[in-house]
Amino acid sequence: YEIDSKYIQFLREADRRVSVKKHRPFVGILVNVEEIYYCVPLTSQVIPSSGKLRNELVTTIIEDRWGRQVAAVLYNNMIPVSLEVVKDLKPIRNEGIDYIRDEIRFLNRHKQEVVDKASFVLENASKYPFMRKICVNYKRLNDRLALYKELRIKEKGYRKMEKKTLNMKEKLVNEYIKCLEEGNIPWYRGWEITEPIHNMASGWVYKGFNALVLRFESAEKGYKDPRWMTFAQAKKLGYSVKKGAKGVRLDTWCVLDKDPGNGKKAEIISLDEYNKRQKEHGFDRDRYILKNGRPNYVFNAEQINGVPEYEKKLIPIKGNEIIENIPKAMGVELTYGGDKAYYNPVRDVVRLPNKEQFTDEYVYSSTLLHELCHATGHKSRLDRDMTGQFGSENYAKEELRAEIGSSFLMAALQIEPKPEHIQRHKAYIQSWIEVLKKDPGELDKAVKGAERIEKFVRTVGGIDKALEKAQNQEITPEKKLLAKNKERDL
Repeated sequence: YEIDSKYIQFLREADRRVSVKKHRPFVGILVNVEEIYYCVPLTSQVIPSSGKLRNELVTTIIEDRWGRQVAAVLYNNMIPVSLEVVKDLKPIRNEGIDYIRDEIRFLNRHKQEVVDKASFVLENASKYPFMRKICVNYKRLNDRLALYKELRIKEKGYRKMEKKTLNMKEKLVNEYIKCLEEGNIPWYRGWEITEPIHNMASGWVYKGFNALVLRFESAEKGYKDPRWMTFAQAKKLGYSVKKGAKGVRLDTWCVLDKDPGNGKKAEIISLDEYNKRQKEHGFDRDRYILKNGRPNYVFNAEQINGVPEYEKKLIPIKGNEIIENIPKAMGVELTYGGDKAYYNPVRDVVRLPNKEQFTDEYVYSSTLLHELCHATGHKSRLDRDMTGQFGSENYAKEELRAEIGSSFLMAALQIEPKPEHIQRHKAYIQSWIEVLKKDPGELDKAVKGAERIEKFVRTVGGIDKALEKAQNQEITPEKKLLAKNKERDL
């Protein structure tokens, strides 16, 4: 049989004496000793390169039908295996002589000798100094085999979860495409100026695909509350999930530590723990595998009994004025004139029509913010591919990121669009549909890209500082209404 080369390398990480030949596979015979399969390697090198005769205690010399020594069985280099790493080996012919057939014929006649010697080596490999010197470490390799089996089981489980995740993403993309085909823009549906969607118990703000799922679910079910939590979290806080309520599945991520050391088996660690280890001296990235963890199911606060009513709080800021200051903060030149709005990545310039040409302040601010989102792709900032020509697929992808990113920023700045405003955002709907149909994974990429854009503009553009400054002057919708009435009276 032939043994899978990746498995051989996996064993070799634990014991460098495991035989590896780049030019040929690990070939041997299987022996079952105490319910464990061992592969005993064969070699055509009857006399080793050192010229010394092989030790009869750990070797069987194979002879062909004419009594010529043609191969050797090396018990000191046998390895524990699982049947999933064992592959059939086709006969190797050379000048009309089937060497493998002759070897198998000999070994079948000497089967008892093979079993006895294999058992002898396993029993005595660690007892005597000379045996420890010439034999692989069987205890270490058996532990390595157990670890390999455990990793394989977990990997299969992860693949199943990844498949479910993929189906879930495809379903969501199909829903988004359906909305776009109906003339609706999904990320504007159910628009509410509120806190970001977050976990009520931990305060964690959901991001990426999970935020997309919850945002879509909120729009579908009409939830106005941005707070979510798991069944266990609700119970711990003294609340109860309403009878018949269905949770929303969210993906979680974890890290598999393949070799924790000190004889420990592979273990799962959190992303926070992984981030801590990354900062430590001597960090070995190859030890870790990023995987989908066990999914969580969360419920909206409106599905939970006993949760205090959500009070939507607004911060007294002037979002339009903040947007005016972003170009300077980002180092982007802003010019006016003509009848088109665009960003020139070569000159790093945003060009807008004159202010008086815009129908209202929202259209002006949203247009400026959209072009600034494009400007984040400059090589001195987030360094995205900005080479797409109008009408191309790359152009549509860039527009999708900028459009979603600007909608996130408008929400953060509490600038709420009216239906007529949303209509003007539909210019690129058809190109978005084509991109999403061609690659369903593009929606996930677009949202992650939009989040990076949002984070950059909020930080560099001074939005977060402005929001933090106004945080202590929160006002309720009632106070805002009073302020509006007073302004109108004046």
